[in-house]
Amino acid sequence: MADRHDSDQQLIDAALRGEHKAVNTLYDNYFPRISAFIQANSGDEDDARDIFQEAVMALYQRAQKGDFVLSSSLYTYLYAVCRNLWFKKLRKKPQEGVTLSEDLVSNEEESLMEAANENQQYELFKRKFLELGERCREMLALFFKGMSSLEVQEAMGLASEQFVRKRKFECKKRLTELIQQDPSYKELAFK
Repeated sequence: MADRHDSDQQLIDAALRGEHKAVNTLYDNYFPRISAFIQANSGDEDDARDIFQEAVMALYQRAQKGDFVLSSSLYTYLYAVCRNLWFKKLRKKPQEGVTLSEDLVSNEEESLMEAANENQQYELFKRKFLELGERCREMLALFFKGMSSLEVQEAMGLASEQFVRKRKFECKKRLTELIQQDPSYKELAFK
């Protein structure tokens, strides 16, 4: 973990120095998951960009003060800030079919704990995903990108859509088994 913390701190320091590569790395590494979270919670891509930009600016301002200490992973920190900013924005929006209960909005410490748990779940998912066979990983990755069964069939040169659907089911089942067999699965309280 020290290595990850050190690399997170180096990334923050590089961003503070105005290195464009560091800022690009922040976006490349963290924006897709933040965007997915916001889009799953009544937002769109533009909302996600706005919220992520606010979070990066908040990080930048706090880190500039010099007394900033990153007590979690950088992703966990950004996720918690984005989550709080997004739910705060949702509360202020006219309620157009958006349901937001007060218990969804928590204090920063609680958000960090949840974000840490989600980050650990994601890390477990990534580890187990890499244990799948190459063809399963390739197929599931195409589905994660939003491709249809027909598009996956064509991209992978497979015989039929029916075969693709069957194979997708088998790959997802295997991935689920790998995750559930991991000793940390119960600790992380997957739902």
